[in-house]
Formats: sequence, structure tokens, C-alpha cells
Amino acid sequence: MESFLENESKIIRCHRAYIVNLNLVKHADGNAQGYKLSLPETDFQVPVSRAYIQKVLELFEKPRN
Repeated sequence: MESFLENESKIIRCHRAYIVNLNLVKHADGNAQGYKLSLPETDFQVPVSRAYIQKVLELFEKPRN
């Protein structure tokens, strides 16, 4: 699935078990020890592993299309 979506700049892997569309993320909470992404209409928070924190934050802070 990840290779199929590799041309989509806002759909990225954030954890070994999760791929998210950053356009749908309401906000990111956490610190260098761990972030969680909140999605609309759900109480579930998607974890961001330490290996992906930098990439997720860089893309999340860019202006949304």
C-alpha cells in the first residue's frame, strides 16, 4: 500500500503499523519521546514512532493543499 501511495505527498507512514493522510489530521500532540495524531470524528489517536517524527512534523507544518 505504501509504495502505491508514494506520489501522494501528504499520505505518509508515521509508524510501522500506520499510514495517514496528513490533510485529515486535526492536530499533533506530544514531544520528542512520542507524538500522537488526532483524526476527526474519532477518539483514537494514531501514534508516531520516533523514526518518523521529524518527517511527520515537517510535512504537517507545511501549508495544506
